[in-house]
Formats: sequence, structure tokens, C-alpha cells
Amino acid sequence: KRREEFVNSLKKVNVTFRCHYTDEWDILDDDCPYAYQGGLTLAVKHYSGKEVETLIGDTRNPLRAKVVDARDEVERVVRNSLLNDEWIEGMKQHNYKGASDIMKKIVNLFGWQATAKVVDEWIFSEIADKYVFNEQMRKWLMDVNVYSAEEIVKRLLEAIQRGYWNPAEDVKRKLVEIYSEIE
Repeated sequence: KRREEFVNSLKKVNVTFRCHYTDEWDILDDDCPYAYQGGLTLAVKHYSGKEVETLIGDTRNPLRAKVVDARDEVERVVRNSLLNDEWIEGMKQHNYKGASDIMKKIVNLFGWQATAKVVDEWIFSEIADKYVFNEQMRKWLMDVNVYSAEEIVKRLLEAIQRGYWNPAEDVKRKLVEIYSEIE
């Protein structure tokens, strides 16, 4: 009923902000952070036509609270989990569920890029190297949860299709080949 007022309010927004308060979970563990904050960022860009800062209040340690750019928070979380060999080994202990949790983080990473454009291209390259082009990892994913392996490759291919990631042609071809193999 108040759509016009809402749109007019969105046009005045310069910053989207949310607070992250725990190490029990991170912004890639769930789709709510990107759906809410990223979706709001996307709506503001759409209606205002301007770039919007996407900030996160880091209050994990209340004595050292700070505000960080969402791009920096995504990078921190990716380095602490998806690209962290110790974290990956921990996930591997849980077989099907571990593969599913890895996939979910990658899908949510894609969601952040689709909404707020806060994922650098190098991250997609590293994800491809770590989970798809690494034969041991790909075999493990396919053995314990082929659906997760398929979804990871699909998200990387979609990132290319949407222009979020522009790898070399041989990388694109190899992803398509691997996707066909998984399917």
C-alpha cells in the first residue's frame, strides 16, 4: 500500500548496514544476510541509480567493534573457511553433510555477488581451483555428495554467464567438461 513511499525512501539511501555479532556462524552460512542486505543494496541501486556502500558492523568482540566493507568481510570469511585447508578437512569428516555445507557457502557467496556485487573475481578462480580443478577434491565431492559437486560447478558457470567472473577460455571449457562429467 505504501510502495511509492518505500521507493522514495530507497532513493535516499547511501549505505546498507547490518551487524554481525558472532563467530558461531558467518555471512556465508545462510542466505539471509545476502538476501536481506544484498537485496536491499540491489533495490537501492535499482531505484536510485547510484552505487551504495555495503557495510557490516563487526561486533564479534564487543570491545573491538568496527565497521567493515562487505567486500572485506566476504574475503575474510572465504579465507577462513572455503580456502582454509584445515576447515576443509574438518568438513570432509562429515562426508555428505560436509560437502553440502561447502556447497551452501559457495551458493551464498554467489548470492552476495548477485545482489551486492561484493565478491572479487579472484575468489571465483580460487574456488574453481580448490573444489573443481583439484581432482582429489572433486572426486571426494562426487563420491560423498554428487549434488553438491554439481551445484558448485553450476554456480561457477552461472558466475561466468552473468559476467561476475571472466576466466580464460580454457578454464571455461574445462568447467563445462567437468559439469558434463558430473551430470
